[in-house]
Amino acid sequence: MIKEQFKDSYKLLKKHLKDINESEATFQPDIANNNIKWQLGHLILLNDFLVFETINGDNALKQPVTKYFLWGTSPLNFDGNEPSFEELKLLLDEQFDRIFNNLEEQLKKIEVKQ
Repeated sequence: MIKEQFKDSYKLLKKHLKDINESEATFQPDIANNNIKWQLGHLILLNDFLVFETINGDNALKQPVTKYFLWGTSPLNFDGNEPSFEELKLLLDEQFDRIFNNLEEQLKKIEVKQ
């Protein structure tokens, strides 16, 4: 059930991001402190943190990706070396499989112990 809900959330998010290009993703309204690109990077980082670091202490995302989307950062920290919006969309695609492969492994370990 959780996997289906997560899968539906990912599908909906990907549907909304599908037609957004780099220029649109990096547009930052005057009234906002960030943009769609930063939001997506932060979401990916947060999901990795909550799943991988919380469950087994691993850091799935490596530098330099993380330094642009950590808490307390903003698009002002972008220096041209951050992942493109297309790269972030690919990371999102890969993340779903990584998360559920990891969770399934953890569930198998729990079942073996019982």
